[in-house]
Amino acid sequence: MASEKKRSQRLKPVLDLANLKLDKAEVELGRCRQLLAQEQQKLSGLENYQLEYQQMLRDGAGVPVVGHQLQSTQAFLKQLQAAIEQQQSYILSVEQQLQVVTEAWRKRYGEAQAIEKVIDSAKKSERAEIEKKQQNETDDIAQMRFISRGDS
Repeated sequence: MASEKKRSQRLKPVLDLANLKLDKAEVELGRCRQLLAQEQQKLSGLENYQLEYQQMLRDGAGVPVVGHQLQSTQAFLKQLQAAIEQQQSYILSVEQQLQVVTEAWRKRYGEAQAIEKVIDSAKKSERAEIEKKQQNETDDIAQMRFISRGDS
């Protein structure tokens, strides 16, 4: 029986695997959060550029504009607005991905916590069993001493 592993020891590889999965989920969560921050920064840059360009056009409002310049300016602003809308749409998809990844991380975290609780419970049970065994041995020794005194 000495070579037989305790339940808490047998569960350790299960906990290690759960922690490995949790680590991978944490890496993915970090990657997804970083991607979202980068994409939001790109959107902010596009919006700032759009505002600056519009301000530049307003500041130059007194300058005569040739017809083809007006058309190309309007076409550029439309392209810029389309790029902003595309970026906003992409950010929405990244946010949805982040929600999925966050939920996966929560699941992995919960699994690891549950396994740790099972291991803690097994350890507590093992300690109680050892204490009970030691108490029985102490009681047996005391009983043997009592019996041996009675024989003398």
